[in-house]
Amino acid sequence: MSTPALSRQKPVSGPRPRRGNQRMVVPRLTVKIQGHYYETLDWSYGGLRLKLPPSAPVPTTPLLGLIVGPNDDIAVFSGGVARVDDAGQALSVTFAEVSEYGYDLLDRLVREKLIAPEL
Repeated sequence: MSTPALSRQKPVSGPRPRRGNQRMVVPRLTVKIQGHYYETLDWSYGGLRLKLPPSAPVPTTPLLGLIVGPNDDIAVFSGGVARVDDAGQALSVTFAEVSEYGYDLLDRLVREKLIAPEL
């Protein structure tokens, strides 16, 4: 039996594929994790990127948090810290689980943004 020949291929040039979850910048959400409040820089169905003030601690994984929406809607999520960007003072959190109401809240906010993108 012969061994299949391997050949090197050039990388495909062009734009990178889009991420699976589109990031939303507005509305800004407030997130409470381990007794501290953070504001979102952007968010998606997969997670949050939070503003990390110099005085705020980096939460420890695993974490349980609350998302506070623009109308004081509250949703629960669990997740982990994916990345800490000290230079940009940002914290990326990925969702492990989002409550059903939490998913509905995020979905409603995305739909509102798609219907009225100027807001």
